[in-house]
Amino acid sequence: MNVSSVFYYLSRIHAKGMTLPLLRAIEDEVFLKTDAIGYEKLSKVCEAIEEVRELLKEKDLVHLQVNSGSLTEKIAKLYLEQNFLAPSEMEEAISFLQKDEKRQNKALNGLEFQVVEPLAREFNPRVLESTFMSRMEWIAREVVEQNSIDPYTNYLTEAQQNEIARFGGEGVSPEVLRVAIKEYLSSLRGQVDVAQDFYFGREQEGLKKLLNLPNAVRQRIFQQFVSAMLQGVEEQMGVNEGG
Repeated sequence: MNVSSVFYYLSRIHAKGMTLPLLRAIEDEVFLKTDAIGYEKLSKVCEAIEEVRELLKEKDLVHLQVNSGSLTEKIAKLYLEQNFLAPSEMEEAISFLQKDEKRQNKALNGLEFQVVEPLAREFNPRVLESTFMSRMEWIAREVVEQNSIDPYTNYLTEAQQNEIARFGGEGVSPEVLRVAIKEYLSSLRGQVDVAQDFYFGREQEGLKKLLNLPNAVRQRIFQQFVSAMLQGVEEQMGVNEGG
């Protein structure tokens, strides 16, 4: 079957037993194969994805509303709704849930951090739509399932391949490539977690996670930290004022 066919994707999207994670996996594939599908067909596929995602989301929300008493379930509901709310609406909802919390709730922090730093959404497994992380995971699965490095070379940029090579993913078998991609994603997500901990004042927890990152990653962060600190000193000195 020609996988670029719009009917191929529509049949999968409307298949019986469709779930939000399965729908996101299809969206990952569509996103990566945009050139093969064609932009005219792509719009039809994307519209179908959004329609089905809305139906699945509403189905899950109905289930949550039956048992919507605990904070955990309210947060789960908010995660389902986050793709359909504006940043200001998300902030208002988060603020409402935080009123009754006497201590920090990390799940709520995660949602709040995504509003402040949208990049964090790309590494949150609970986001319903296609993300950088979910697309990378799709490529890692395809490499093994096809027993070929073609998905790796076809869908990743040279810069991304170079970064993955730092984790042992250069000129190796599909299985080793899968592991390298997994470690690459773990490193990126770890850096986002560190940033989130520091943002919410959890310095000791953030520092512990920072020290657990790969050495090359730590060194890059420390260099950026030194540059940012010295830039701050320079600004406080006022040496650049007035040109």
